[in-house]
Parts: sequence; structure tokens; C-alpha cells
Amino acid sequence: MPESATELRIPRLKENCTPRGAALAYAKAGWYVIPLRRGTKHPGSILGDDWPELSTRDRDDIKKWWPQGTDRGIALHVGKSGAFAIDIDRPEHLPEWLSEEFEGASYHWTSRERNRRHVLFLMPKGRTLGNGMGALRNQHWGEVRGKNGVIAVYPSVHPDEIAPDKAKDPDDPGLYRWGAIAPLFPLPESVASMLNDASAEVTALESDAELDAFLDSHKGNAEPYGLKGAKAVFENRDKLQRHPSMVDALCMAFREAIIGRFPARQAHDELRALWVSAFEDQEGRRPDDNEFLDMAKYCAAAAQQADPAETRAKVDRDKPDDERADIDKEKHRLLIRHRAKEEFQAELAALHFYALPRETLAQAFERPRDKTPHRIEGLHKVGYNSTVSGRYKTGKTHINANKLRALADNVPFLDRFDILPPDGRIGVLNYELDEADFFDWLSYVGIAKTDRVAPLNLRGRRFSLASPRNVDELVKWCREMEVEVLDLDPHRRAFSGFGKENDNDDVNRFTETLDEVKTAAGVRDLFLYVHMGREQHEQGTEHARGATALDDWADQRWLLTKVATGDRFLYAEGRLPDVPEFQVQMDPATRRLFAADGNRKASRNATLTSDAQAAIAKAPGCNTTELIEAMKLGKSKDGGAAELRSLLDAQAGHLWRKVVRRNGGAKRWFPMSTSQPEAEAAVNASGGLT
Repeated sequence: MPESATELRIPRLKENCTPRGAALAYAKAGWYVIPLRRGTKHPGSILGDDWPELSTRDRDDIKKWWPQGTDRGIALHVGKSGAFAIDIDRPEHLPEWLSEEFEGASYHWTSRERNRRHVLFLMPKGRTLGNGMGALRNQHWGEVRGKNGVIAVYPSVHPDEIAPDKAKDPDDPGLYRWGAIAPLFPLPESVASMLNDASAEVTALESDAELDAFLDSHKGNAEPYGLKGAKAVFENRDKLQRHPSMVDALCMAFREAIIGRFPARQAHDELRALWVSAFEDQEGRRPDDNEFLDMAKYCAAAAQQADPAETRAKVDRDKPDDERADIDKEKHRLLIRHRAKEEFQAELAALHFYALPRETLAQAFERPRDKTPHRIEGLHKVGYNSTVSGRYKTGKTHINANKLRALADNVPFLDRFDILPPDGRIGVLNYELDEADFFDWLSYVGIAKTDRVAPLNLRGRRFSLASPRNVDELVKWCREMEVEVLDLDPHRRAFSGFGKENDNDDVNRFTETLDEVKTAAGVRDLFLYVHMGREQHEQGTEHARGATALDDWADQRWLLTKVATGDRFLYAEGRLPDVPEFQVQMDPATRRLFAADGNRKASRNATLTSDAQAAIAKAPGCNTTELIEAMKLGKSKDGGAAELRSLLDAQAGHLWRKVVRRNGGAKRWFPMSTSQPEAEAAVNASGGLT
């Protein structure tokens, strides 16, 4: 850390120090001070436009500007005092390397929350830095104060404390406060090197023609709402500060007009109208036309000296403040909408009032209860909600067609699971296939009692159950068609309009709607066909795509899978005892499916066995590593290498021969067509046997 200065320093002020005493202490410590009107940061609020020249360390001036009992604030004229200030408005955006450079420096809190602050340094030797951000301009964490830069300091009152729309704290008067006081040291070179020196003094445009040329040169209108920010600078001024506030407003507006936010002439005209209206409450007094014209010429010149990139960076950082009114208006609109939704849901709930029964468990047990039968033995009970989940093109539609045939014709599902046929019809909401393909599938499986199935082909139609009108229509349809079992394929199309399928709340609203449809329409059973998504699941952990609420809702889950060979498998789990995985095969002649023995593990072993036999026959005498490489098996958990090692040992002597070399050598594998003596001789010739 550089050596501290011996002249300029931060005085240690007593608690409840008076503004007059504080101003004298700051001056004694080497600071040029400026009086502020209470609750403002504007350095010209009392001294006017000449404040840069009038800032002082003179005791007599200070006693005159801060009389006994005054509530005036204090600003330090940073650059004139030989100092430089870092204004951190958004510490969450401050880079870590800058935070490290600022360690050990004095800083001054600028918010009650103790998160925004001014960090003070000495001006680098031989330089006069300005108020531009230079190479730091796109970091959005704050600003800098150099030549003619000022900061309000303790015991000044923060502007938020006098703003009518800001919350007040009776236990905290809202003063600026010092957070840390340490000897001042020069701004680190790593930071100073990224900043620019102060520009030359601004010279106002000389003629009306030059001003007109400026106003006509900047006609961009990309962000017309941005002009509200410049107008607010003047509108929110102290009543006695018309001139300096208008200078600030014009300079801000012209800088932003240069970067194309709004037309410069529009800014000029609207600010001039505000200027004129500011005199309306003063009878007989009219504004001097030349006064506004002179301000506009000065601010146009100053704006042309500003760095457009810095202006853009500041606009982007402050834009939320410019848009505050719009944000508040939108918040109010959303609040009204939220309240309306709550009232609507309450009224809707009242329509579905359910009087709760008053009975004990003993009384409930006394009532006769029928045992709920299985609609599909072992897979689905009457009254259940079952999901049928499978990855892309695993055969969900094919399973559904065979289920429809089983329920309609009262034949065992997959030739294995007995059926309790419904008294009513099976209604099918087909969102998946076009009408021709859907009817082709149903005709292929050969449904005999076609009058037991009521199809609705909804592909290409926006029939979302998020619409109350659609729900009412579906209930009427189910009643009129005497639907007892309802299929929805796939769920995503019916879910459209409820929100995000990964959001549990949105999915819960969807499943609650399905249950309400069942109750209102007298539907007993519901089957929902769901995609798993494209990602690979570890065997036994398959689940429906989206939020977990969908699987939680289902009474029974059917999981359909397919392996690389094209073989398909099905297993089920839920409230009923688990149905172990079995293979689903198809009769090519009828396209009817039937259950067969086998599962994915057995299928995998069969494939590994066949491939291993072929590889061993191709390379007799190969070791296990060579065999794994020849079969291109991965070494991960699911790659197959571990399964092959177990299989090789288990089937040695049955499907292939194993010979082990002496001294713990590698296992060698031979086809069964090679006799054991021949295999041992081959290994012995290459190094002997154990």
C-alpha cells in the first residue's frame, strides 16, 4: 500500500456533531467544503452555478454558510481537495479484483442498508482525473468522482429521507455515515490506468444556427420513454434551484439524444415547456428567453464532449430507475389480476362444495363395502388413474390399441392379463395420430365390438383442458357417449395451456382437472399416455417426462422400454404389487401383442453371449481385455465390460473354453470346437500352463 498523505485526511467526528462543527473539521483536515440544502446532493443548491469557485476551507466563510443551528448538509469538493472518490451503487456487480484494490481505504456509507458507499483515495500524482468511467464503463457497478466531483458526507441528510414515497425509520435519521476511516493513499495505478484525465473546459456554442444544427443532427428515437428521466431531474428540483437543475436536465437529455434514445429537438422543446411552466406561480414574472437558450448552447457543447460509450453504460445501469413508473404500473396490474384470480378460484370452489361426512372409523367399518375389482388383472383396478410412459417410438400407441381390443372384446390383455369389461364405452382422446393412421391401427388389431369404443380425433385441434368450456364439453361428451374408461394420448397436448410441464403446481392443476372430469362425467378409469423424454434412464429408474407430480398422481405406472435390438419390455408399479418386467412381442400377421418370458437383463446377456461366441471364434486364444476391445464394450457401469467378465466365467466349459497361463497369467478363451488339450497346447507353446 502506498504511503499515506500527511495533509489531506478524514477527521474523526463525534456522534451528533453539528453541521457547522463538521464543516470546520473537514476544512481543517484539508477538504474544500460546499453547503447543501437539507436533503439534496446538488452542490449549487445554495451557492448557485459558481460553486466550483466558491468551495472553501476558510473558517469565516464556513461560519457564514453554516450558521448556528442550521440543518444544511456538507459536500466535499473532491477533485479540488486533491482526492478521488469511487461511488459504488451496485456492489453485486463490482469485480473481485477491484474489491481487493479498495481494501484498506476509507469509505463512506451512502444508504441506510450499508451496501452502497463512497471509497476515497488521493488523486494520482501528476494527473487530474475526470468523472468518466474510461475502460471501466461497462461494468455497471457505479461511478467515479474526480475534477469538480463532489460527495455529500456526514452529517448530511440523505435525499431519500425527505422523499414522500420512501419508507422512514424513526430510529435512524438517515444520515450519511463513515464506515471506515484510514489514512488516505493514492488511487492504485491498476485502477488509475483505466481512467481518463479531465477534459478541457466546455465552451458553449456561439450561435443559434449551431444549436439548430445540433438539434437536427440527433433524431434517433429507439427509447422515447427515456426522456422521462431527464425531465424528472428538473421536475423534482428544489423550488429555488431552477437554473442548475435545468442545466443538469439539458446536459443529461442531450447526452442521451446523441446515443439515439430520443430526438434532441424533442428533448429541447419539452424541457423548454417545463422551464416556462416553472414561472407560472410567480405573478408578473416571465422567464428570460435568452437564459434557456444560453443553457441549451452550453449543454449541447458539453454533451458533444461526453463519451457516448460512457453515456450508454450509465443509461443501461440506471434504466430500471427511468422505468420505475412503468414497473409500478405493471405491478399494480399484476396485483389486480392476482386478486381477481383468487376471487374467481374462490367462487369456482364454491360451485364444487362438498359436505364432509361426519363418522368415525368404527362407523365406516360398519358400512358394507364391496371389494374393488381389477379392470386389468394385476395392472389396473377399477377407479384407478394409470400412466403409460415410454420413450420416443417405443410402442405406446400399439399398446393402447391392444388394450382397447382387450377391454372392448373381453379378451386377456397381451394374452396374459384377465379383463373386467366395462359396462360403458371406452372413450379415446387421440391427440397423437391423424385420423387415417389412428383408424388403421385399430383395424389392424381387429376389434370385434367396435361399438364399445368412442374415438375423438383431436390432432390439429386446440382442445386444451385448461379451458373451462372445453372441460364442460368433454364432460357432456363422456355422459352422452356413456364413457366408463377414458384414454388421453398423449398427455402433453391435453396439458397445453396449464403452464410448464416441469412445474409441479401447473401439473397438479392439470391432474385435478382430470379427476374433476371423471367425477362430473361418471368415468371410472383413466389411462394417460406420457412421453419419458429422449434421455437414457438407468434400468429401473424410468419415469414420465416433466414434474414429479405426474408420477405422484398416478395410482399405477406402466413403463414401456425398448433396447437396441428392437425388443420391447413392460413392467408396472404403484398401489398394486409390482409386475416384474416381461417382454412384449408381436404377431406380425395380426399386429397383436402378447406377453413373453424374458427381461432386459436376460436380453442383454443373450446378446453378450452371442457376440462373445462370435468374437472368440474369430480370435481363438484372446484374453479378456482383447475380447472387450473386439466387442467394443465400454468400461463404465452400463458399458457391458463387467457383465461380460461375469458371463465368461459362468459359461466357461459350456459355451467356450478357458485356459489360464502359469504364474497368474491372463485368462485365454477358445471356442468349444477347440478341444481342451488343443487349447492348453496353444497356451503352453506361448508360455506354459498353470
